[in-house]
Amino acid sequence: MQHKLIRKIFHILFQILNIIFVGIILTLTAIAIFKPSLIEQFIGWMEKQIHLLGNWNYFIAFTSSIIESFPVIGVLVPGQQIMLIVGGFFGKL
Repeated sequence: MQHKLIRKIFHILFQILNIIFVGIILTLTAIAIFKPSLIEQFIGWMEKQIHLLGNWNYFIAFTSSIIESFPVIGVLVPGQQIMLIVGGFFGKL
C-alpha cells in the first residue's frame, strides 16, 4: 500500500515539474521572439559577472562537474549545459 502511495506522489511531482519546465520554455520562447533585447542584456550581464569572478570561474566549472557526478544531486545539476555555457564564454574571452 505504501509503495503505491509513494509511486503516486512521485508521479504527481514529476507532472508538476513537467508543467513548470514547459512554462519556462514557453516563456523563454516568447521572450526570444518578442523581446530579444532582454536576452542580449542578460548575456551582457553574464559576461560582466564572468569578468568579475576572474579565476573563480574555473573553480565553479570544476565544482559543477563534480556535483553532477553525485548520484542524487547530479540529477538536479545540468552539468553538460553548464560546461557548454562556461566553454562558450571562456572561448569568447
